[in-house]
Amino acid sequence: MEKEFNQTIKTLKESKDETKIEKALSLLQTRLKSGKIKFIDLIKKITIPELLLCSLNFSKQEPLANGILFVEFLFSRLNDSSKILLSKPLREFVINGLSNRVEMVQKLTLNLLRSYCVRDHLIKEMSEDDKLSELIFQPLIKGSSSLSQASFQLLVKLITTNLKGLLLVYGKGTRLRELYTKGLQTEDKVILLRLVELSLRALFDPRDTFSFSRLKNQKKQMNIEKKSKEKEKEKENEKENENEKEKEKEKEIEKEEEKKIEIEKEEEKEKEKEIENYQSERIIKLILSTGISDIVVYEMKGESGDILSQMSILETLTNFSKDMSKSKAEFVKTIVSIASNLLSSEETFPMLLGYLMRFFSEFLRYDGPNREMVDFNKLLPRIETLLIEESSEDLELLQAIIILVTGIASTHEGLELLCKTKKSILIFIRNLFASTENPIKLCSIHNISYIIENIDTENPGDFNMLYKVLMLKSSKIEDSDPLGIITINLKSPFLDIRLASYHFIRALCNHNKGLSHLINFPEVFDIILDKATDSDKAGLECKYEILQIFSRSKIVKKFVSQEDWKQLVLEIKAGPFGSSFTHSKVIVSEKF
Repeated sequence: MEKEFNQTIKTLKESKDETKIEKALSLLQTRLKSGKIKFIDLIKKITIPELLLCSLNFSKQEPLANGILFVEFLFSRLNDSSKILLSKPLREFVINGLSNRVEMVQKLTLNLLRSYCVRDHLIKEMSEDDKLSELIFQPLIKGSSSLSQASFQLLVKLITTNLKGLLLVYGKGTRLRELYTKGLQTEDKVILLRLVELSLRALFDPRDTFSFSRLKNQKKQMNIEKKSKEKEKEKENEKENENEKEKEKEKEIEKEEEKKIEIEKEEEKEKEKEIENYQSERIIKLILSTGISDIVVYEMKGESGDILSQMSILETLTNFSKDMSKSKAEFVKTIVSIASNLLSSEETFPMLLGYLMRFFSEFLRYDGPNREMVDFNKLLPRIETLLIEESSEDLELLQAIIILVTGIASTHEGLELLCKTKKSILIFIRNLFASTENPIKLCSIHNISYIIENIDTENPGDFNMLYKVLMLKSSKIEDSDPLGIITINLKSPFLDIRLASYHFIRALCNHNKGLSHLINFPEVFDIILDKATDSDKAGLECKYEILQIFSRSKIVKKFVSQEDWKQLVLEIKAGPFGSSFTHSKVIVSEKF
């Protein structure tokens, strides 16, 4: 066996006969798989660089392919520390494989890279090599569909592995732009757009540990140092009893330590803020440095003429509204401005409107300076027009409008403008409580409830302003007071509608004015106090939350008898879900 092994190694090192080399590699692979040869013994006899080079030392297609497959097998047996040995010969190996005219060889090399070479130190080496990264990209545009797919899969792996991989893919920000421009005239534009989306996802992914981990580690280190100081302090306290003089000195030291601890606490708070804000700012900077921003803006403006690309980019950006809402970058202002122009324009395709509305509704959800970028005066007239002219036929668009209005109402300025709109957007949405379409009914009740619940406590006039609008009578429907419609919905056979109605009542009850208004609808009390109307746990939980509010209100006592109250509370507690209520943080008393 030893003789055969030595002969195999000699053949690999010295022979120029392709057939002999191929047989030697095949034999070596068989022996390694069976365990007759140990990998550690192999690399003592022949270095990994030598194995790499002899594996590609073929001119014919089949032996060359077999050589690459052997290397793939070789890689699978290497541990991480051994892979460092690959860094120097890797370039020549990969360039030979990717430059080969045989498509199968190119594809095998791409797959090999995807499977085994995506490692930090290898990515770093590849990213510093323009020739290599160009060869990785080439098949995406010039190759067959099969080869293009292999290139795409490798790029996706590089992008999603870590930020070093992503920066390798985009280089200094020019490579992607060049590829994208070329791809606009080809069927591969879909692939390129997908790469942009994946890149954005990779950049915004909080799991990334590129630089963010450095700040986290700093915080951990501070905690370790703090604990060690605390231990030292304990030891010092033990020595305090030795003599009074030392005690006085220790007290002085303690005061100094306390001052230091206070300073450290302040520094920790600043670090925490830095960690919170750093991620978003870094993401935006990387978007700009990699050239992705140019493509996002290009597609957002619709310059490519492809509405599907616009929709795709908008959907991706919507997922990362939180990060965008914190950034001060000009890029974010540009995106918000383009989206505003598209939404306010009557020429924008109807199918794009829903995506624009969802983008704004998410963007406005997060409190921050970027809310000021949104020009409500520009958006509201368009929303009014859409509600009146088109919404009855397009249910998805109508739901998107309702959600967007909720986002606008989350700001003081937005709520004020909504309450002043001539055609009253809020009244229109409120009247949808009576819609025959359950999804629209649910959407409108939930979102108006959300607006009521999230009224800014620093602006007490906001609820009064909203209340005046919501409670106005309208000739459009028979019973236009929202509570009149809610009373009907409380009897709905659909649990979702009943739950939404309970949530609306709960939101209203949290404000004294809303609770006073509720008194005028005794039927609402009858339904809430009637256990028979809801036998399911979710319904009873909602009722119980409302009862908790009732139990703290003097107004309600005038309209609900002590006997009815006690009976309901006892029935709920004795029911199948009683234990979950009796352990609530706020227990409803049987005495009213």
